[in-house]
Amino acid sequence: MSQHKFIDRREEIEILEKTYSKGEGSLFIIYGRRRVGKTELISKFVTGRGIYFLATNEGDRGNIRDFQRIISEFLGDSSLGSGQFQDWYSLFSMIASNSSFQKKCSEFKLII
Repeated sequence: MSQHKFIDRREEIEILEKTYSKGEGSLFIIYGRRRVGKTELISKFVTGRGIYFLATNEGDRGNIRDFQRIISEFLGDSSLGSGQFQDWYSLFSMIASNSSFQKKCSEFKLII
């Protein structure tokens, strides 16, 4: 559980809620200065709705493996966790062809 106080992000939450309520697939990219609450905003919004994945400096292989595990658990589909993917494109292509879900990533720049 987060120990940070979540203060006055009504406008941002409303934008996310409005987009999410359309029921269409979406990719949110949240960026900004350090220590302003981006991660907490995403975490609060995603709770009960989807997945939250925080990329690390571990590199593509590690981040792909971790993301694959989280997606597999979230969707309850062990087949998603069984393959090895060389890049993000092949992983997202496989997921998109088998599932419908909202993709939310924090620290997006680390997976480019």
